[in-house]
Amino acid sequence: MTGIDWDVELRKITREYDGLPPAPSTGELRARRAAEQRDQDRRQRVTSLVGAWMRIGLVAALAASLPWWPYPHRCGLQLGAYASSIVLVPFASMWVVGCTWQRRLARSHALTIALLVYGLAFAALRFAPRLGHADPTLVAPVAWRCTAR
Repeated sequence: MTGIDWDVELRKITREYDGLPPAPSTGELRARRAAEQRDQDRRQRVTSLVGAWMRIGLVAALAASLPWWPYPHRCGLQLGAYASSIVLVPFASMWVVGCTWQRRLARSHALTIALLVYGLAFAALRFAPRLGHADPTLVAPVAWRCTAR
């Protein structure tokens, strides 16, 4: 035996005869796969970042719009809609906190934690008078239900 793999040599000759470039070596294949993996990782990182900022934007828009709620919300069903919107901010913030933590997006994570704190503080300021904890001078807590006049 001469140690020559004639099947490999025949494939090389066939590729050359067909006008194709020589088959890439294992080092070239490894380098090509590594470059493709880096490109895929970069695209995935950009997609994660854009997705996180879109979520943060939605939660921030809701949080920023709550102080200017355009409908009456003293009591009853209107208060229920307003209260559910207030409660949505901390829950949505916790969802985005989880997304940014999982994807290791530090700046986005810090901003989302700030949104979470804002949502909790806003909810405490709005619900405390109705629970009787806001002002010690109040005789009775603010009502949740509308009273008949």
